[in-house]
Order: sequence, then structure tokens, then C-alpha cells
Amino acid sequence: MNLQFFYPTWTVLHVSVSNDAFHLYIESIQHGSRCPACRHISCRIHSRYWRTLKDTPLHSMPVSLHVRVRARKFFCHQPDCHQRIFTERRPEWWNAYDRKTLRLAACFRQLAFSLSAEAASCISSKYGAPLSGDPFLYLIRKEQLPSIAEPRVIGLDDWALKRGMRYGTIICDLERKQPIELLESRKEKVVSNWLKKHPSIRVSSREGSTEYAKALSTGAPKAIQVTDRWHLFHNLNKRIDQFLKRKFPLGISWKESTTTESSPKSSDKILTESEEKKWQLIQQVQHQYRKGVRIADLCRTFSLNRKTVSRYVSMERPPQIQRKRTHSADPYYSLIVSLVMQDVSRKRIFEVLQEKGYQKSFSTLKDYLNKLQKHQGNNKQSQTIHKVPRQKLHSYLWSKLPDGQEKHAIDLLLKENVELRELQLLLDQFQQIMRIQREPDALAAWIECTEKTGIKELNQFGHYLRSDWQAVQNAIVYQWSNGLVEGHVNRIKVIQRQMYGRANFDLLRLKVLYHTH
Repeated sequence: MNLQFFYPTWTVLHVSVSNDAFHLYIESIQHGSRCPACRHISCRIHSRYWRTLKDTPLHSMPVSLHVRVRARKFFCHQPDCHQRIFTERRPEWWNAYDRKTLRLAACFRQLAFSLSAEAASCISSKYGAPLSGDPFLYLIRKEQLPSIAEPRVIGLDDWALKRGMRYGTIICDLERKQPIELLESRKEKVVSNWLKKHPSIRVSSREGSTEYAKALSTGAPKAIQVTDRWHLFHNLNKRIDQFLKRKFPLGISWKESTTTESSPKSSDKILTESEEKKWQLIQQVQHQYRKGVRIADLCRTFSLNRKTVSRYVSMERPPQIQRKRTHSADPYYSLIVSLVMQDVSRKRIFEVLQEKGYQKSFSTLKDYLNKLQKHQGNNKQSQTIHKVPRQKLHSYLWSKLPDGQEKHAIDLLLKENVELRELQLLLDQFQQIMRIQREPDALAAWIECTEKTGIKELNQFGHYLRSDWQAVQNAIVYQWSNGLVEGHVNRIKVIQRQMYGRANFDLLRLKVLYHTH
């Protein structure tokens, strides 16, 4: 292998290979060096010495590559320069006082910003460049982020430093699609102070926070505020969920009158394996008896009692083995039946029985309820009970169609419930306004329609829209949204979990903003 290819401006003097490392002895081919103080080139050599640097592993093999650099000291012959003696500078290979080459430092830096310090230490050690965790943290804090270009369109959102207690603010440049700042608070004063330092801001996308609205009014009064459309949908979605829980607190179920066949006869009952074997024996006895075989001979042939053979001969249906079994819920039978007839959920029945002294588990009661409802279904075929989860109905109202029997059941429910039909129509209109029509006047008319329905949750949502009306109108007119900002909030969460929640704010800020420059 020609190692000169990897070191084009050096002369490879000697190569030494040990069990775990390469030792390369190289010398510069340049005759002079530039003085770090006066920047003049000097060719007058003062002395020579050996300097040891670490370089990247060779061919990604898990070995260390130690580079011994034969550096030189020079005299500076400029009379007005205070630097009399200086060492040879090679800024394209290493920085002053460094113990590693620039390309190895770049590799370490990439690992430091991509992984936690301990994970980066494990990876680097495995691939032939061992380094402990603390130097990786030093590399991150040593990095200087370049100044940002003055933003015109920004997005604001908060993220949890400590959930429920402390929140920070992330600010993204929506035109350049990159985060530009992390603030340690979301308070109005902190955000507005940052905004005042950037008067170039013309448009700001935000969620419905009143703190951010006040901060923008104070720090960037000329900026157009645009509320995030996803948060509008999310807010309305929560209101619909509250409405369904209020409307159907015990779940969604109703009865449909049907005409079905009569209940099955006892002879149509499915036999168990033991009952099937016994019925086959009875049929064999009857077959022999019809051939004229005497009962006494049948007793000897089948090893049966005479009374048993006489009973078998006269049987017309398979025998039904009925055993009287008791259940822990039998003392509460009448109460359970009344609750089932009221369409009370199983969880609620279990809670009521516990209050009455029932001590068994929910799974034991669940089996009992299954048998009870099955028995009632056989005795009461004139009505069909439909049950639909609230989540399925919620999705259907947003035009996310279910399949099969659930769709049929929800269609029946909408036919019987006028309020749900109105709600579905209003949701369709809201989606049309926000995604296609995009007219503020149409949204104002939609709010008036919601007020006429009398649904409390929709009235609350309409009041919320009117409280931030200008920003909501801008959300319909302008294309900007907080989607990019939400993505970087998720990235912050990943970095926090990657570092086991121990990243200080200054370290976290550098890791979030580094890849954007």
C-alpha cells in the first residue's frame, strides 16, 4: 500500500506496525513556514523535534493510527516582530497545540453531535480511535456557531425542559427551514427581548398561546401573526371528543328491531366430543335391536345394564348432559340483568357489584356476562343491540370511514340522531374552508352556524376562534404553518432522551443548532 497517497504534502520516512497500531514517521516537504505573529514566511530553521499526533484509523479498521510528525522551529527575521522563534504551522492538517489531525477532530465532532458522549466514546473506541466521554462534551462546547442571517418568516413553539414545570422556546426560520434559536423560557419578556433584536421579522407562525401573542405584539408589532392550522384542527378534535363523552357517558349502544328465525331446538345443539361418542353407541344399540337382536344379547355385547339398554332403545334424540353449576355472581343476578337491560357498560357493572360486596376479578364477571347476554339473545330475537366505540364514531365524523358492520351500525345511528348529523356536516364544512376554500368570510359564517346548533363544545370552539380572530384569518390566507417547528420539537425530545435527560441548556442548544449551519 502506498501511504504517500494519504499524505500528499509529506514524505513518509518510516512505517512501524505493532499488534494494535500503525506508527508513521513523516516529514514536511515545505522549505519555509509562516510566522503566526507577523505572517511573514521564514526559511531559517532554528531546530527540529518530534511531535506525536493521532490520525483517523486506516481503512476503518479497529486499530489506532499514530502519526509522528517531524516538525521544525524557525527564526522570524523581521525586526519589528515580537515573535523571535516559532514552530512550523500546518493549519490544513492540525491546529496549534492540538494532539490530533483536523480530519480526526471532524470525525469526533460528528460523533459528538450525533450521539450522546458515552455512546460516541463506545463507537470511536470500537473503530480504532479511543476517546473518553468528557472530551466529546468539550468538543461540543468548543464549537462556535456562526451568526444567523436576519430572518423574515419565523415559527414559535414551546418544548418541555421539565414537563409541567419549565418550558423553553424554539424559534425556526421557515424560509430557510432551520432552527435559529433556543430560549430557556417561554415567558413574554424573554421572547419579546429576542424579537426586538431582529427587526427584520415580517411574518410569525405560532400556536394559540396568549404568551406568544403578547410577545409578538410587544417585540415585533409590525409582524403578521399566523396561528397554526394543525392546532386549530387539534383543538376542534378535543372539543368533539368532549362532546361524545358527554353525550354517551356509558358508551354508544342502541337497539334495532329485526325479524329472525325462532330459537334453535335443543336437538340442534352442538355436541361435545364425549356426547358424540355416547350418541354413536346408542345408535349402534338401536341398529342391532331393529335387526332383531334380543336385549339380553345386547347387554352382553356392549357390556351394558339391562335398564340402560332399554332406555337407549327408546331414545330419539342425543342425550343432554345438564349439570347445575354455581357462579360467584349468581347472588347478584337480578341486579346484573337490570343493568344489562339499561345498556350499562361492563366496567360500570363491575364497579356497582364491587360496591355491593363482589370480590372476584373483572375477567370472572366478564365470562358470566358473556353467557348471560348470549342466553338473553337466544330468548329475545326481536331486537339487535348495536355497539360502537366512541373512537370509531369520532373517526367517522371526520370522514374516516370504517368497514363492514361498524359502518352499517354508525349509519343507523346517524339516521336516528339529528345532532350527530349536524355535527358531521359542520366538520365537513370546516375541512373544506381550511384546506380548499380558504375564505375568512366562510369561516365567520361557519361559526354562526355552530352557535345555532346549541352544542356547548362547538360554541366554546367558536369563542376560541373569535378571541384570536386576526391570526386565525391569516392562517386561512397565508401558507405558513408550524409543521417544521413541531418536527424540531420532536428532535429536541430525541436528543434529551438520547442523553438520558442530563443535557444542560447550553449543551442542548449547541446540539440542536449545530447541524443547521
